[in-house]
Amino acid sequence: MNTVFALMIVTAMGVTEAPNNFTTMQACQSASAKIKTDSYCVEKKPVNVEKEMASMMRLMMNMVKTMDTEMKQ
Repeated sequence: MNTVFALMIVTAMGVTEAPNNFTTMQACQSASAKIKTDSYCVEKKPVNVEKEMASMMRLMMNMVKTMDTEMKQ
């Protein structure tokens, strides 16, 4: 999984991510400099889906345990 960079465009409606990503921060900043609106670049780190799902399952199981404990009281 590679890190990509996103061009964020600031509008009156809020911040919107441009539809294309960049492989380097320099390329993103170059594109940002060319447009005539406020914009900035952010690094998008890849997500480890398996790790995040395991974390979510632990959270859900803890919620179930808490609810069971509260119901027994």
